[in-house]
Amino acid sequence: SGTVRVGNFGSSRRFDYTVIGDNVNLASRLEGLTKVYGTQIIISEFTRELLGDRFAYRFLDAVRVKGKEKPVKIYEPIDPVEIDPLLKKEMDLFDLAMLSYRKMQFDEAYRLIEDLSEGRPDPLYRLYLKRIEDFRKSPPPRDWDGVFVQTVK
Repeated sequence: SGTVRVGNFGSSRRFDYTVIGDNVNLASRLEGLTKVYGTQIIISEFTRELLGDRFAYRFLDAVRVKGKEKPVKIYEPIDPVEIDPLLKKEMDLFDLAMLSYRKMQFDEAYRLIEDLSEGRPDPLYRLYLKRIEDFRKSPPPRDWDGVFVQTVK
């Protein structure tokens, strides 16, 4: 969410009516991440702020998208009507797992996510279990900020 430029761009011989800007690029990167995280929609922290409490939000990750230095927190918006006590508990446990993950307490994060994945298979859980397995083999540096670096568009 943010400012973009819309209009005819190019020369008198060749032009396109299009939209350009950093926010367009970010939206494109986030759309590509839906496949990685197994979600239909991913929004940035900026969109979440604009939407306010109209939705519930499942935290997905903090990512540094290609072409950007500053990380962006990403979320899956969820209709509040769909939030039953079981889903609320699942979301709270995942948030707890993410706290452990960002503190590099990978054994605890793995245990929590593994427990969650037994209740409901979810591509997001598989993604994090794989990441943690990789970190066990090759740990991140001590000053790791918990951010996933997206290397492809």
